[in-house]
Amino acid sequence: MLLRGLARGSRHWGEFAHHLQEQLPGDRVVCVDLAGNGRRHQERSPLTADDAVSDLREQLREQGLQPPYHVIALSLGGMLTLNWLVHDDSAIADEVASAVVINTSHGKYNPVYHRMRPVALQRLLMALWLPVSMRESIVYQLTVNTRGHRKRRTTIREWIAIQRQNPVSVQNFYRQIKLAGSFSKPLKIEPRRCLLLASTQDRLVNPKCSQKLANRFGLSVGYHSKAGHDMTFDDPDWVAKRALQHFFGDAAGE
Repeated sequence: MLLRGLARGSRHWGEFAHHLQEQLPGDRVVCVDLAGNGRRHQERSPLTADDAVSDLREQLREQGLQPPYHVIALSLGGMLTLNWLVHDDSAIADEVASAVVINTSHGKYNPVYHRMRPVALQRLLMALWLPVSMRESIVYQLTVNTRGHRKRRTTIREWIAIQRQNPVSVQNFYRQIKLAGSFSKPLKIEPRRCLLLASTQDRLVNPKCSQKLANRFGLSVGYHSKAGHDMTFDDPDWVAKRALQHFFGDAAGE
């Protein structure tokens, strides 16, 4: 299962989802949209972590997909996944067999100015009121480190089309900001169940967030020295390799 972050839908995974599916011919890779994002942009985004997890579980059940699940989640999606792993109902928590959580944070353990860099937050809030072309250009600047004018232009054009077809409302953007701020449940995660990945060049979220979570709970963290916040865009091969190794161990290379 793949889950994106703030105001982004399943189509924003781009080639990563296809790349991952090619490496898992016997399994099904499913991209899930949080209510308010992607194909579900007309729905209201949940305001609490438990409601968001319930929403995701319902989607999977509707698609006939039964646990256990292996999850790759980015940013806000990672926060939801961490909350799922420590759900008060142990049967629900055990539905996630293992998770790879990318460039995420947690309200109980990370200061707000690390969870989203102040300059980045200011630019995102400003972008909400700009034309979609300018907005997506700002998002690209904040989240992607891949160089190349042609790649940048092509990607922004694709993101503009996605936003026009599946527009995330300002109201849902703010609801998701509030959702991100609601994560305060204490974490207690078995290290074997969760791998953290962090970009040292992330301009949106400070990688110290992942480091603090790793240190506090004995989790493994892998650092990418060049990728931006959208690590799966900048280096999909690296993420896929680390994820499959975490999920399946030595069998991932067979």
